Amino acid sequence: MPFVLGKAINGMLSQHFFWAYFFVLQYALNGVVVTLRRQVDTKLFTKIHNKLIFQVISQYKNNQTGYSETVARVSLLYGVVSFFETDIPSLVKASIQIVGASLMIIYYSKLLFLLCLFFLLPLILINIHFSKRLAKITKQLNNNIEEQAEIIKNGSISEIQQYFEVNRQSRIKQSNLDAFNFAKMEILSVVIIGFAVYVLSISHVKSPGDIYAILAYTIKYSSGFDIMPQLIDKVVFIKDLQKRLL
Repeated sequence: MPFVLGKAINGMLSQHFFWAYFFVLQYALNGVVVTLRRQVDTKLFTKIHNKLIFQVISQYKNNQTGYSETVARVSLLYGVVSFFETDIPSLVKASIQIVGASLMIIYYSKLLFLLCLFFLLPLILINIHFSKRLAKITKQLNNNIEEQAEIIKNGSISEIQQYFEVNRQSRIKQSNLDAFNFAKMEILSVVIIGFAVYVLSISHVKSPGDIYAILAYTIKYSSGFDIMPQLIDKVVFIKDLQKRLL
């Protein structure tokens, strides 16, 4: 889309409006596709959700799990549906965004493309380290959730207070880890965009539309990775839940 909008900007500056109208059409078609996808998603993933809940309740009825664990897992399964309904489309969108932006960056500047590729390695290493640390905290949080109903039902006031304080501290650790990892990603994004500005300063690109497109694609490329911490959070959560259900 930045390519088309860049062409539209250049065209309108010289009183040619073909690309401007094409941009409007492209924007409208994107809205239609997103609307149709949202309608299909809800029907599909609520069906998956009900199937998973039936499996959890069946384990309880067959005396394979306790009541507290069952109630917790039914509640946790909403996170699975949310992952498939919201996060998977976001992952697909981010992947398309990164690949598409990379291809368009090659079109405008091979040097900038090579710099973007170089930053893939630290991005991957940062998130691998993040996922390992997050897995330990997620396991502890899910253990606490499975014990919650039993603690509330049979625990003393002091035991209940201690339980919720432990749970609070675990969530604070998770939040701090998420924030620190996001900060690392943002620093890398700023560096990538800084390199884009530098490449523009030494290039022969002068037209406003092309300058806009290069910066827009660089921002799209770097912002495509912003979703990674959130997705890793959900993937780690689902992997831990999967171990509990099998």
